[in-house]
Amino acid sequence: MIYQKLLSGKRPYHINNAEKINSFAKHRHPEIELNYCVSGTYPIIIDNALYTLNKGDLAIVGSMVAHEIPKNEDETCRTLVIEFGPVLLSGYFDMLAQATMQNPVLKVDEKNNKELYYIFKEIINLKETSADFADLIIKGNLYKICAYILYELENTNSAGQATSKIRLVANIEKALEHIYDNYASPITIEDVASLCGYSKSNFCKIFKSITGDTFHNVLNNYRVKMACELLDKTDYSVETISNEVGFADTKTLCRVFKTITGMTTGKYRKRK
Repeated sequence: MIYQKLLSGKRPYHINNAEKINSFAKHRHPEIELNYCVSGTYPIIIDNALYTLNKGDLAIVGSMVAHEIPKNEDETCRTLVIEFGPVLLSGYFDMLAQATMQNPVLKVDEKNNKELYYIFKEIINLKETSADFADLIIKGNLYKICAYILYELENTNSAGQATSKIRLVANIEKALEHIYDNYASPITIEDVASLCGYSKSNFCKIFKSITGDTFHNVLNNYRVKMACELLDKTDYSVETISNEVGFADTKTLCRVFKTITGMTTGKYRKRK
């Protein structure tokens, strides 16, 4: 499973206006993700539940919720994907992240949620504009979208439960950031558990409950992801790559690499 780094910087959001979407592997990230079907149809799996998005459908993916797009054959499919998180929303992110819904898919067209429909239309038109004024308009529109979602969604958690879960997610984000920043160095569960303020056993349970995966699997997946980039972009030897991405030795890299990708490092490098 893929884990993405937290969005930050001048534009703490990401917008992808895809002409066609074939598939996207299962992944998680701290940000909230909006999938808006502009035309055609495509499937999306959110927290192990399959939904089919048609033109005008909006799928809302919560913070750290696993999601993927299976293989899609519709050549007419076009989608707008927007990701944003706490850097953009500040304290309001916690409120939105804890909102729950029976169905994460809303109809957004000229007949249903007309105001949202024109907001998404404007974002699509402004997406390719690099001017600062466009950035401000997009941010304003994202605030409007979030306000609408908060208004519509029913929060089933009590205040205490929500606060507790927010704290857990924030602590696990520390662990993920530690992986992103230190994957090339030795990393132990004990050290990361201490960083997050937990015992080893509690950390392992909480980490899996939030991410759906074990700490070692997440660490190995990220190291293999970095190894893939080096195999693609450099002529480094496998031994050098092993050292660069934090594996103890070449044998370990090769074993883990094949388990995760289904191919050897040599076959991966030659695939193109």
